[in-house]
Amino acid sequence: MVGTPGYYSPEHISDAAISPQTDLYCTGLILFEMIAGRKAVPALTERQKVLSAMKDIDFNQIVCSDAKLKKSIVKFLETSLQFNPSRRFSGSDSMMFACYEILKKCQIRYARHGIKQYLIDQELTLGEFTGTKQDIYVGWEPLEG
Repeated sequence: MVGTPGYYSPEHISDAAISPQTDLYCTGLILFEMIAGRKAVPALTERQKVLSAMKDIDFNQIVCSDAKLKKSIVKFLETSLQFNPSRRFSGSDSMMFACYEILKKCQIRYARHGIKQYLIDQELTLGEFTGTKQDIYVGWEPLEG
């Protein structure tokens, strides 16, 4: 196993062929962690335990006060994190459009402005926000602990 524990795809663990869906899986892992505040797959190094954890991701870790939004996010992540590469998004374009559809449901039309707004709101970057203000906190709930 080569790579960072907790960020492997099933293909990395099983020596299956690497494909674009491999990167989409890894992107799904990062998005899961960004949304849930914790890893989808624990940072284990034993091959069988990692494979088992990949097949048993707990999507209930996604916390969102808006039930429809939560359902959309979970469906997106379930597709991204399918163990079988052929069941994941067909490519980065389809993954991007699925993400865009979720943002559109929340009336977030300018993702780049939303990211900048969040970084400034959280004081993670300096500067004054000059973009289009949006309600980027739809369904947001603070993480516990």
